[in-house]
Amino acid sequence: MRTGAAVYDFPAADAGTIKKLNTDYRVVQPVDAQSPALSVEFYGAGFYKGEQLKELEIVKNNIISLGLNKMPVKDEDLKWISGFTNLRKLNLSFTQITGAGLSQLQPLKELQQLSLSGNALKATDLSVFNGMNKLNTVYLWNTGIRESDLVAVRTAFPGVSFQTGFNGDTVITQLSAPIIEAEEAFFTIVVPVKIKGLIRNTVVRYTTDGSDPDSLTSPLYKGEILINKTSILKVKAFLPGWVSSNIAEKSFYHAGIKIDSIELETKPNAQYAANGGTTLHDQIKGDLNFRTKWLGYREGDLKAYLYFSSPVKLSGITLSMLMDVNSYIMPAQQIEVWGGASKSNLRLLQKINPDQPKMIMPPTMAMNQLTFPLTELKVLKVVVKPVILPNWHPGKGERGWIFFDEFFVQ
Repeated sequence: MRTGAAVYDFPAADAGTIKKLNTDYRVVQPVDAQSPALSVEFYGAGFYKGEQLKELEIVKNNIISLGLNKMPVKDEDLKWISGFTNLRKLNLSFTQITGAGLSQLQPLKELQQLSLSGNALKATDLSVFNGMNKLNTVYLWNTGIRESDLVAVRTAFPGVSFQTGFNGDTVITQLSAPIIEAEEAFFTIVVPVKIKGLIRNTVVRYTTDGSDPDSLTSPLYKGEILINKTSILKVKAFLPGWVSSNIAEKSFYHAGIKIDSIELETKPNAQYAANGGTTLHDQIKGDLNFRTKWLGYREGDLKAYLYFSSPVKLSGITLSMLMDVNSYIMPAQQIEVWGGASKSNLRLLQKINPDQPKMIMPPTMAMNQLTFPLTELKVLKVVVKPVILPNWHPGKGERGWIFFDEFFVQ
């Protein structure tokens, strides 16, 4: 999908296999919609087990990026990583590895970037980089290795940039992001939500309107959150003396009024056709892997008719979307909703221009909500226009992709 993207000589992994490997605490996804290469990120240190690395053996030749930041990885776990011989990027910062275990990384001849910050190491441990000729950057913040210790190392590895960061006396650790635990993303009346993965005395604040929680004014989590309408739940942890956590978020969808059928006037891209119009009202959510249950458009607009067997009174529609900026999957340029008594008798109910990202950011699932005056109708038409990629994006001037998995009407 990306012009000038890296080319890999290994075949793509089976999409079903990738889907099975994804869990609440491990995200496995292609680095690009048309690439066989995979990135893997682990979350939730309390749920990590070394066996979860072993489970990745089935796609080991496809993994080029592996993120284990702040996971309790031990030296014995590195034997599984040594089998991921196509790795280009490896993050082992703030784990439990030692210098003695680093020798197990020597089979990673394609490795270019290695993060070892926050682990107790000695300069002599770095001799294991002999033979890793493509390595160009190593992060060594807060390892105990001083700049003076690296003189000989830099001479031995002139092609490697060793980053030691600042020389502070103290390091403030960041809280892990909370874990949002709920039975279902879809609900008809109310869904209870609990927050897990917190250390003692942590304060959690949340929002349900899509805004970011702050430490003072956002509602305080008190053991349970009750969601009774379509919402984006965002939670953030705070604790004096610690850096506040990253935001964890999850979307919840009120099932609303039943859509009887959806007709696609325009066809999605053949690679991302899923189950056609049924995909948009089967109440099966996609995940962060865009190769799974998503309808993808790029060459033209998404145009869909939503039919109801008898007249219904509606005041809005929610479109569940994927955003993966690095893979050119963006919010729409414009969304229009039309409604009426029949396909040939429609009027414009609402039109929006969704906010656009201003930089590369991690993949996320989001929603577009359009509201309009309560209207009785039998047919809705949704028109979604892909955006032209902005100047800051690597694909500037090209058409972006739009990906949707569910439509909900209220």
